[in-house]
Amino acid sequence: MTRDRAELGIFITLKAPIKPMLQEAKVYGAYHFDLFDRAIPKIQIVTTESILDGSARLDVLMVSDVLKSANRRQNDDGKQIELELISG
Repeated sequence: MTRDRAELGIFITLKAPIKPMLQEAKVYGAYHFDLFDRAIPKIQIVTTESILDGSARLDVLMVSDVLKSANRRQNDDGKQIELELISG
């Protein structure tokens, strides 16, 4: 998060987080979304199992506030990278 100057992070783990992991994540505090007057943890820890079974509730629905300040990614020739939709 520090290297990429990210405001939020999601740590995905194979096993349930242990107490020291939760305590460490809590140290980073919360990010406050002015638009929604709501705060969420800056670091969220979820398991792969909770993602796959749908029980993981990631507080990323309001990322527009964060994305406004994010740098746009560009390829080597300086052009913005286009997103590609892949149909399955």
